[in-house]
Amino acid sequence: MRLNCTVERRDRQFPTLAVKGKRPTASVLSIGLKTNKGEVAIIHHSITTKENTSYNVKGNILKVHSKFIEEGKTTISFAQPPHDLMIKANDVIQLKSFLGSIRSVLQGKELSKGGGGLSSLNAPVKVHRPKTTLVITSGGQYPVLEGFPRTLVHLQINGLERATFDSRILKLNLLKTLDLSNNKLKILPRGLGDLPNLSELLLANNDLGSAARQRGAWDWLRGPQLSKGLQLLDLRSNDIPALPSFIRDCVGLTTLKLDKNQLTILPSGIGKMSSLRELYASQNNLRFLPGSMKMMAPPLTHLDVSNNPFTGECITTQMITMKPLSLKELAARCVIAKKIFVSEAIIPLTVLQFMHGCDFCACGSACFNPAYSKIVYSCIGKIASSYTVSIGESTHKPFRMSICSDRCIRNKFADQLAS
Repeated sequence: MRLNCTVERRDRQFPTLAVKGKRPTASVLSIGLKTNKGEVAIIHHSITTKENTSYNVKGNILKVHSKFIEEGKTTISFAQPPHDLMIKANDVIQLKSFLGSIRSVLQGKELSKGGGGLSSLNAPVKVHRPKTTLVITSGGQYPVLEGFPRTLVHLQINGLERATFDSRILKLNLLKTLDLSNNKLKILPRGLGDLPNLSELLLANNDLGSAARQRGAWDWLRGPQLSKGLQLLDLRSNDIPALPSFIRDCVGLTTLKLDKNQLTILPSGIGKMSSLRELYASQNNLRFLPGSMKMMAPPLTHLDVSNNPFTGECITTQMITMKPLSLKELAARCVIAKKIFVSEAIIPLTVLQFMHGCDFCACGSACFNPAYSKIVYSCIGKIASSYTVSIGESTHKPFRMSICSDRCIRNKFADQLAS
């Protein structure tokens, strides 16, 4: 059996000299029979050296460290030569099978030759550097049968007019950048939100708007991994009519591109995205900006809301006497303030929809029945270090400000915002 992996080899003969082993290198580990003695051995083939290192298995393995086996990591300590092989494999199943072969040999079980058993140690082994980048711009380049290498870090599939998402992409746990621009995707799978390392997702020029209002269409954005690790989201030119309110839960998002869609409003909680630095929403149908953007700290480094009508049309309310808040609203406020992750698997769907429908007060708290709301015009230069406007376009834009309670109505800060 052969295992494709990276290996860092450390020599225990020099611990007092603090001599480090070789850096992790692309390698192949083979387990098989030595033809001259009939002993089972593990051969380490490295891409950086022509000489291979042989390790006997029986009576020569001191310990196998498998605490992090689910992460594809293990360490095998040998007596002779006194080496520790720190192994990192992208295929966890293959790694477990390799360790299973070692265990069977130590237990005296016979293994078949080939397949998942013993390899021929005399056969030549070619070690290839793991492929980390794949760019596909034509149908002939698409890996229909062979699939995607598990080592991919950057995957780009552009201009193929694909209408469906390839589920094999969900197995690329090392993927950091996924570019699916210029296709015809209408919906994305929920499992996309579970990719552990995805930080850049480019979906420009697709057809996501056609299914944007369907139930579950945005569930991929609620994945616990994606909501924490995503830094760049490009949704330009998708004819999206509305964004889900829970986009505010993408706490790591720094750049959001929404140009050339059909948005009439932005999610009210967009100003609560503390990591957001760049927001592009030009050429939409925005009527006003959410009031929460006026409290963004720190401010945006760049804002582009050019070529929007900004009519300021919205439903406003006059000051009313607030009733005591219900237990449901108090609990929802607390969950939102503490940024506790909730989903349909945790709370009822009706409660989840109630929470997603919240507004945000000038004090920063979530509110569900504002005591007062009003359109206030303010310069976008106050919320962004740099901004883009069209020639002759005013820098003063309408913001919909909401006040959550009597206490905030009496607060001078809120009064100034509402005046």
